[in-house]
Amino acid sequence: MMSAVIGSLADIAAIFVGALVGLFLGRRVNADLRQKASYLLAALAIVLGMKMTWDHSGGSFFHVVGQYAKWMFLLVAGNAVGLLLRLQKRVDGLKSSKELSTGHLSPTAEFVLTPLIFVGAIGEGIFGDPRPFWLKAGVDGLLALTVVERVRGGLIVVALLVGLLQGALVVLLDQYSHLVSTGSGHAIGMVAGLLLLCSAVAIADVRRVNSFNYLPALFLAPLIGRWW
Repeated sequence: MMSAVIGSLADIAAIFVGALVGLFLGRRVNADLRQKASYLLAALAIVLGMKMTWDHSGGSFFHVVGQYAKWMFLLVAGNAVGLLLRLQKRVDGLKSSKELSTGHLSPTAEFVLTPLIFVGAIGEGIFGDPRPFWLKAGVDGLLALTVVERVRGGLIVVALLVGLLQGALVVLLDQYSHLVSTGSGHAIGMVAGLLLLCSAVAIADVRRVNSFNYLPALFLAPLIGRWW
């Protein structure tokens, strides 16, 4: 429970800090500096992703290689399911829909509709690892700096909504984490780590990555990990 509170508070604090920097130093923080910050966060995503995959692998060298190959295949399978369900297109359509274009729903969607919220919740709720949420806090702080001119004071409401949603998701996963078997847990951890590696490209804004299409792999992982 405490980790859920800490993770949510860290994200809320990061959004507030990003908003304050955007309000008072917005013009001084140029695009080049923001890009460098995104590269730094992307590098952190790579480190955390590699660490998470390593923590959930084991055995001989060839066994580890086989595990990576197996879960990479699962990630590709998850992407195929996501393409069939058109997850990324649905999320993009939701973000740009008229229903979310007013009030605080549009900026809230930008903070919530990201694979990092699922990876962070899995890290804290199932494994007690807050680091993925710390990464999300950094990404959200940078995003807050960008959108604060459009939202201004409403970002306070947005930050609280994001914190509550993330905290609720972590608490839910924590309550049912005892149902996750050892094999399924390692599978989820490996796939979550690989998703962090995929997210690094999107965070750096090097190219467009349809990250949401990979999410079905997280639901396939416990099934495959239990029997394979």
